[in-house]
Amino acid sequence: AASHNEISALILLSLVFSVFGISYSTILPAFVEKTLHQGATAYGWVNAATGLGAVTGALLLANHRISHGRRGKMLVMTNIAFPLILIAFSFTSIYPLSLLLAYGLGIGFMVQFTTINTLLQTRVEDSFRGRVMGLYTLTFFGFAPFGNLLIGFLGEKLGLGIAMTFFAVCSLILSRLVLMKTPGVQKLY
Repeated sequence: AASHNEISALILLSLVFSVFGISYSTILPAFVEKTLHQGATAYGWVNAATGLGAVTGALLLANHRISHGRRGKMLVMTNIAFPLILIAFSFTSIYPLSLLLAYGLGIGFMVQFTTINTLLQTRVEDSFRGRVMGLYTLTFFGFAPFGNLLIGFLGEKLGLGIAMTFFAVCSLILSRLVLMKTPGVQKLY
């Protein structure tokens, strides 16, 4: 994986997104209560909107005409769009708008991780696939708790919206650095 630029970049993107992108969900219950001034039912609807977005993202990727030959470009666009949507989400106190933004976050989540997974599996030789997918799984599941811990700490110290925004900015900057170092990712199909 280390000797193949695109595979290394995809694993690094997974790491960045796992630590800084999706950690917002850890403080989402408190965000719904303190920022949106809603209760458990609203939290359920925000999660449902995210889930509906994820299903929509999966259907977009399943549409062969949309995704075929454009996976790298979709990944790059999602790497920009997701953090921007998260920043907007972190600043909203309007419940209906938060539902719409949560829907966008769901689409971004699904497109990002599914595209990374697909690009990895289609580029790795059979003899290395298990090891590379093990690295991918490690970045996806193994490092997320560190991001969760940090965003919880920052949310308590700085405020929930500021913590989400900080993580979104980190996700945007770090993913852009990875993509600038490996511009070939955008050309992957």
